Amino acid sequence: MNFRSPLRPGNLHRYRKVLEAELSRYLPNYQFRLLDAPDKDDDLSSPLSFRDQILGYVSLRLKPGHERASKEVLNLFPEFILAALEKIALKKALTTDSETGLNNRDFFYFKLKKLLAPMTSGPKALKLWEGGAAPELVLALFEVGSAKRSAKADVKELSSILKTTPDLISTARLSDRRLGIIFRADASEALSLLNNIRATFLKKYPTTQYYCAYALHPQDLALDPQSPFHDPSVAAEALMEKADCALHFAFGRRTPSPAIGFGDLINSYGQIVQVLQQDRVLINLGMSMGALPGQVFTVQSPSGERKGEATIFETAEAHSLAQTNG
Repeated sequence: MNFRSPLRPGNLHRYRKVLEAELSRYLPNYQFRLLDAPDKDDDLSSPLSFRDQILGYVSLRLKPGHERASKEVLNLFPEFILAALEKIALKKALTTDSETGLNNRDFFYFKLKKLLAPMTSGPKALKLWEGGAAPELVLALFEVGSAKRSAKADVKELSSILKTTPDLISTARLSDRRLGIIFRADASEALSLLNNIRATFLKKYPTTQYYCAYALHPQDLALDPQSPFHDPSVAAEALMEKADCALHFAFGRRTPSPAIGFGDLINSYGQIVQVLQQDRVLINLGMSMGALPGQVFTVQSPSGERKGEATIFETAEAHSLAQTNG
């Protein structure tokens, strides 16, 4: 996976305590120092080399009254350093990094795919918004700040709020202005939680642009037995796309809602464009909306009258053909 490493010359001292704690696990009888150059007076010095880049040096000294490690163990010192640096880099990549602007979408996607793997082993037909079981996962995306100015402070404040989310599984910074979280909650609890996040953020930044959108698993995948969503990679990508699609609609609303779900798009924008023969309809939900054959959408007439549900059997970029259900 490609990501911009937070471990670079000049900023490793930020992770001094973490590095020392990791090295102490391997060599508990020694104390460690981070240096810009090797120190000949120390018992042993070794370069901090990570991904073919020298970040500095680390030296060790035997603690008074402790037993010296064997030569074989000390020969592994460079390997201990590398293992510690890898762990630090991974830890930074798997969490929101407001310091470095780390783009960790790949790790966020990997986490989502891993979560979906046991959930997608037995796909079954699923209708949307008919109640039943709570969603197994909620994927929410946030966009803050303006493209005309730096959103660093906005993102940092929002990331600190997101970390307090109940049942939080993963959080990530996905771009300069976008963050994502994965958590567990039912649909009503999720919306309430996201609204509270918005209120908390806007209390401090009342004039900042703020948008939030979310998608639910498995509700928003609307699986049918022939769908490709039994593959966790496909399911993860589809869930990300649906949340992203909802976020784009949030930008386009005249009066931004606190949070918009992919299911809200179905209720708000799933309208009949044309009534066809044999109980078939043309609806304005296409592939750009994440529509796929097998999905069951709630549709309504142009006047807003509810027209029940329709199962999509063919999609185009902007429209879909569906069979009405009863």
